[in-house]
Amino acid sequence: MKGEQELTSEGDNQPAEVEKNQYIFHHKGEDPNFKYYFSSDIESYSSEHKDQSFIDHNKEVIRNPLLFIIAFVIQYFTYIVYIAFIPFIAFKDVVFEGRVDFIKERIWSWFSLWAIAYLVLTYFWFPLKSEEMHYLLEDEIYFIFTTFLVFSYLRAVDVQSSGSFKEQFIRIINVNQNVCQLVYFNCYRDSISTQLDYNSNVEFQRQSQFSAIATHYTLMGVKKIKNNLNIPIKNMVHQFSNYLPPNSKHFFILFAILALKAWFILLYVLKKSSLQLDNFRSIFDFLLIMFVYVYIAFNLNRALGNNDLRKKILQIERLNDLIDFQNLNLKNYKKKLDVTCPISFETWDVARKFILNHKRSYLQVLEISYLTLFFYYLFVIVVCLSAYFDLDWLIPKGSALLKPVAVIINTFNFVFLSVIFMIRFNVGSEYNYSFQRLLQNVSYLQNIASDLNTMYPVFFLQDPSSINKEYRLSAYGLVTKRIKLSCSFYIASQIFYKYKVFTSKDKQELRRMLIQTMVHTLDRIKESIQLDQHMFKYKFINFLEIQNHDFIFTLCLGLVPILPKIIPTFISFYRD
Repeated sequence: MKGEQELTSEGDNQPAEVEKNQYIFHHKGEDPNFKYYFSSDIESYSSEHKDQSFIDHNKEVIRNPLLFIIAFVIQYFTYIVYIAFIPFIAFKDVVFEGRVDFIKERIWSWFSLWAIAYLVLTYFWFPLKSEEMHYLLEDEIYFIFTTFLVFSYLRAVDVQSSGSFKEQFIRIINVNQNVCQLVYFNCYRDSISTQLDYNSNVEFQRQSQFSAIATHYTLMGVKKIKNNLNIPIKNMVHQFSNYLPPNSKHFFILFAILALKAWFILLYVLKKSSLQLDNFRSIFDFLLIMFVYVYIAFNLNRALGNNDLRKKILQIERLNDLIDFQNLNLKNYKKKLDVTCPISFETWDVARKFILNHKRSYLQVLEISYLTLFFYYLFVIVVCLSAYFDLDWLIPKGSALLKPVAVIINTFNFVFLSVIFMIRFNVGSEYNYSFQRLLQNVSYLQNIASDLNTMYPVFFLQDPSSINKEYRLSAYGLVTKRIKLSCSFYIASQIFYKYKVFTSKDKQELRRMLIQTMVHTLDRIKESIQLDQHMFKYKFINFLEIQNHDFIFTLCLGLVPILPKIIPTFISFYRD
């Protein structure tokens, strides 16, 4: 391992030809296709990454389309057979933390499976007396089978992540493993239910090359501050592998919509149907239908919990905090990145690129799972348009889909699915905006560097005793102090900087050179972030660039003019 002075000299005296080349760090156990780039090599990074993304997408994720389809079909029918008709679970492969957890998991799983099986058997072989309740049950069956499509797709993608054709084929035909997925599908506790979750499929790979980077690319030491500003890369991506539970607020929003749906359907049944909820069977059927709605919504929120974006947002926020000099105080100023050191900033950029690149192609394929809900969403829209605006060319009059109870059901389905997409768009918009926050902080540092360069005498030539304490803890004071310490370190250690050894007489020249280096580094970092903002922005289903406020505006723009038509029609369903 190189000494501190040697590292500093090497880091600050990189030859021009080396600075133009990409730096590759890989380990024996790492994917050989993954590369780390210095942010100064923008063109190579751009062209190489586009080629690499193409290779990853075709070679690692969809290498065997036929096996992918087979896995999808087998898993789908496994869900139907084992969940809907034969509610049996093999618990032998499941490890719980204690007996109480085991009992709770078994009760939850058995009850949810038997509930679905009961409703399916009721729908196909023991029809309900009430036509309205029958339509509600029919809608729930469609809802269940639609969610099965989502889970089967995610499972098929997970199978494709296996290393070879043989391994994938074994996983597809392994009945025990397929059934075991149902255990995780039915677990009530999120920390266990990770089969269909981003948390289990995309873990942070803590391999030895990261500690090697942290060792090689540490900040130079200045004894006066005892390396308080040294931020190794392992801290930059800290807790990337920790479990991130689904957002409970999102689930409660979906639950509230389902509760309203249940209330309005129940109100319609009691008002229009001859059925009265005065016997145990009627009450039991209705409560069971509502439970399965909530159960499926819970699993959808867990499987499509936006953890892919939420985890990256959290890590980018951590990196953003390291360069946020706009809110300095006594507690956080020692945790900021040494922005005067180019090696430190390049390490920061490597960590940022790793977070953006990690499992990117895999997550892009998982994004397609929203297509299943999107097609169902289009079907619901067609039903609502035909019902509220008498569009016979979409669905002819007299169709069972246009009966009042079916229209009420699909109206709430429209709201439910719209909220799911709005949540995704909101998280995607927040992810895209994280690039903007990074750029804002880099621009702020650029302004500081520009001011230091322009008003050099004010910051470096005035009497230190005239500087108040508040200024010393400001962003300008911290950067100025760091430049002075770095300058003193180079002079005292007699280390080459820009192919020259400086003396005390050259102190002002060295300080100006350090400021210029900071300016150039910030320019490169800003270009790198702008490039990544274009390359890594979130697109819905990997195609549609959309912001949450745009979706809400479009939705409101379309709904507001037609609400005077929809509301009276909806109310008329409940009139005598």
